[in-house]
Amino acid sequence: MADWVWLEERGERISESDRKSALQELLQRRGRAPAEYRVVGESGPDHQKVFQIEVWIDGECLATGEGSTKKEAEQRGARSALEQLERAEAQG
Repeated sequence: MADWVWLEERGERISESDRKSALQELLQRRGRAPAEYRVVGESGPDHQKVFQIEVWIDGECLATGEGSTKKEAEQRGARSALEQLERAEAQG
């Protein structure tokens, strides 16, 4: 079971704004380097920007995120990375 799912089952719900922190804590507990967030694209007019980011872990792009702010895109990317790590853990 993924660590972040375990936290949620214990009643320690992870809010959307805490996904990035949850990912960093999970990686730290596993002795892995912190995630790196790279802005790979921006689109739309200045008043309606959409940012695209990639989440890199151990030299591999594990997930992507998109949002109207860099922070929102990073949080969505972190959520996706947590889900990817959970799937990988469940498979083996």
